[in-house]
Amino acid sequence: MNYENLILKTTRDGTNTIFDSTTGEHYHSIYGAHKESQHIFITNGLNYCYKKNIKVFEMGFGTGLNAYLSMIEAKKKDKNIVFHSIELNPLSNDLTQMLNYAEIIEPIFTEYFYKLHECRWNEEIEITKGFRLKKISDSILNISLTDKYDVVFYDAFSPEKQPELWKEKIFEKIINSMNDEGILTTYCVKGTVKRALKAVGFKVEILPGPPGKRHMIRAVK
Repeated sequence: MNYENLILKTTRDGTNTIFDSTTGEHYHSIYGAHKESQHIFITNGLNYCYKKNIKVFEMGFGTGLNAYLSMIEAKKKDKNIVFHSIELNPLSNDLTQMLNYAEIIEPIFTEYFYKLHECRWNEEIEITKGFRLKKISDSILNISLTDKYDVVFYDAFSPEKQPELWKEKIFEKIINSMNDEGILTTYCVKGTVKRALKAVGFKVEILPGPPGKRHMIRAVK
């Protein structure tokens, strides 16, 4: 991976994102990285799941923000979360050390944020009591999903940049790996994405989006 193309940026809520000059896309909304992730993946995804023991699959580990917020929920709400996240192009240690999520969002959990990034890949690791993480170094195009998930965070780059990750065959792979009433959330509301989700059997709901974005999707198996 060419790390020279990755530039650290600060979004409007004070938290960082990464700008990828190769794709021309940010990893998060410039209107607020924390607010976007909290709204789309935690409030309308993880917290919409009624279970105490939750298994999460994330498409795109990226900066680790979604994993960090999920870990905070596990600690604060006494949940047990197993979090699997796939990432083909992990960030460098230099970049992850510069991210300011821990100091801005929950300073008391700083050590766990860095542990998320420093722990071994392709192995399920206990980050703290109630939160286990497995970072998968691969592409979802290549792997079979053999676990059963309750919640899916779909956070790939946009269909314009990664069209192959928004096709029916990918969503079919995902829905087949989910438990009944499993929940998928994503920032993308393009018509092609809604149709692909519906075609494989999801019930698609359009919800208000985070700051700077009108809508988001929650899809339920």
